[in-house]
Amino acid sequence: MILEKVIRPRYKIMVMKKANVEDLKKGGLQVVELMDNSELAIEYFVDSTFGKFIYIIKTEDGRIFLARGDKELKNPEKTFLVKDENGLKKSLISQVNGKERIKFRGISLGIAVVLGFLLSILTNKEDYVFVFIFIMSMLESFLERIVMFYFLGYCEAL
Repeated sequence: MILEKVIRPRYKIMVMKKANVEDLKKGGLQVVELMDNSELAIEYFVDSTFGKFIYIIKTEDGRIFLARGDKELKNPEKTFLVKDENGLKKSLISQVNGKERIKFRGISLGIAVVLGFLLSILTNKEDYVFVFIFIMSMLESFLERIVMFYFLGYCEAL
């Protein structure tokens, strides 16, 4: 909540597993099933739909649906805050494609290392650089999420 007020995202992505696709369609959301994990399908979805709230629905049988609209649904598993359309495409690709998710975690760790190193220099405590790196990477702190939002175009909400 505080993070949203600080960075003011343009879009919100929510990952859900317990959602009925037919109810979403009746509720006025635009729903598209992803047949493959290609970037073209995601770009088509982003360009052809509208709304602030984007939902990734992963069903038990392995199917993936993307839904978009102006209604916010309750109880998502994860929420991501997105800066712009480029960040929206990157975030959707990283959530749908497993390899991209690994890259996201690697970038997250890299940002934590840089922030930990800079923090140790600013405090003149070079001996504790690894402690700062460990703390920043494990906690995925508020500062790291802000940096990720502006660097990558999206971040996970608190």
